[in-house]
Amino acid sequence: LQIIALNSYFRYGYEFFFWRTNNGIEIDLIITHSKNPIAAVEFKSGLLKPGNSYAMNEFKKEYPKIKTYIVC
Repeated sequence: LQIIALNSYFRYGYEFFFWRTNNGIEIDLIITHSKNPIAAVEFKSGLLKPGNSYAMNEFKKEYPKIKTYIVC
């Protein structure tokens, strides 16, 4: 929530969304600027496991040029 407050206060112009497919695959945070997506972030509790990147892999199929991050 702090990042949203700072973005608003300083008028950086970023917007924050989530991404979900019809199958229910979901990315936690999509960061956009001027309506253009610039980064996708998936938050995971604990250690990263091989199956944890499935949603990010699906996202990359549709948006291969957007930077992606998994935060554990």
